[in-house]
Amino acid sequence: MANMQNFLRTQKNKLCIIFIGCVAPLGATQHTLSSHEKEEIGMQIWHNEAGKRYDRLVFWKENEKFPSLGICHFIWYPHRNADIYTQTFPDLLTYFKKKKVKLPAWLAKAKYAPWKTKEAFDTVAQSAQVQELRKLMHNTIDLQVEFIMERLQKAWPRILKSAHPDKRKLVEENYHALMQTPQGVYALLDYLNFKGEGTDPKERYNGVGWGLLDVLQTMPKDCLKKNNEIEEFINAAKNVLSTRMKNAPAHKAHEKEWLQGWHNRVNSYKTFTPT
Repeated sequence: MANMQNFLRTQKNKLCIIFIGCVAPLGATQHTLSSHEKEEIGMQIWHNEAGKRYDRLVFWKENEKFPSLGICHFIWYPHRNADIYTQTFPDLLTYFKKKKVKLPAWLAKAKYAPWKTKEAFDTVAQSAQVQELRKLMHNTIDLQVEFIMERLQKAWPRILKSAHPDKRKLVEENYHALMQTPQGVYALLDYLNFKGEGTDPKERYNGVGWGLLDVLQTMPKDCLKKNNEIEEFINAAKNVLSTRMKNAPAHKAHEKEWLQGWHNRVNSYKTFTPT
């Protein structure tokens, strides 16, 4: 762990300020994350996804059709075995290549997850190939944080455009208010990674979504006047996630077991305080 933390700290000059100019209205202020804050956000997201467990940097969860990789548990679909959720690991690989990360030869050429089922993965979970992949995920935590920051920057115009016309101003105000504090930036990054943008029509149960857009639209109109946007973001996220459970189809009924953990996760947005 000490080596990994030292590695992250060497990136202070590398992780530039991605959020400057991120579709902000004229005159809006935004919090500039320090390298240390980025590091702590990365560690907290890893904790949220996998308890900061090394073995879960490459993992296949029960009842899912895909493995999850990295601190953010980026989704990677096997060939012809996709689900409704947006996969993100191929985009991370593209980002690694752009950043000149040396990838294993098999991974640089891979289009799909090399394991077709959880059972197939479990038989090789401690193989040299999987251990090589875990090591890569462990050694690139800084780039994974940078990647999700860039992902939020790119997602924001789509989120705003997809907002209901009557709520677009509210969505924009809530987003920029959250962007002004480390807590708010962490909440936006984590929820985007956790439940997506909310712009994909496939990511719906009974026509109702659960992504970042849905949370920003659910926040009340007067929360900015009370300066409690973090609390209202948490309340809105819990509401959206609970609604997802109510609308879940029968074959997704097992997700109800995850709801309390999801609520605990969004509660961390209030207690997150970079040291």
